[in-house]
Amino acid sequence: MRGIKSVLVMAGNIKRNNQDLKEEIILIRAMRDSNIPKFIKEDLPLFNALVQDLFPGVQIADNMDKDLIKQLDETIPELKFHSVNSQIVKILQLFETFQVRFGVMLVGATNSGKTVVMEILKHAITAIKKKVNQKLKIFNTILAYLIKLIWFIKCLIWLIKCLILLIKIIIKLNV
Repeated sequence: MRGIKSVLVMAGNIKRNNQDLKEEIILIRAMRDSNIPKFIKEDLPLFNALVQDLFPGVQIADNMDKDLIKQLDETIPELKFHSVNSQIVKILQLFETFQVRFGVMLVGATNSGKTVVMEILKHAITAIKKKVNQKLKIFNTILAYLIKLIWFIKCLIWLIKCLILLIKIIIKLNV
């Protein structure tokens, strides 16, 4: 049941982010994204054949996080690693797994790149969060200036109203 629940949770997330997608595509993408990272290379053709049998004729494009891929292209050379496509795919799969599951275990042969994949993902996500925080800081600064400007304008309007009232009083006294 946990496997079904994780697929449904991922399908719900995909549906919320992409309201216009067909249900078949959402289910295929959720099944693929929540299961493929757990499979060994030899099981992938069998899984793809099962999906094709369940949803004949439905083809979907890969769901890649473009911001993460862009950040990975910057992070990998910073950490003095070479960019390898299969490694980037594994990093993206690990990221997608973290989106669905709380506990994740990386398994594989010695020197297969488990720690490297985890370190690259950690640095890339940290860099993305720093960029978002910088943008948020700039936004908050602009918002603070706008609030001060609005407050100043309201005070100016109040001052003008007071001056108008004062002028009316002076005119009444002089008449």
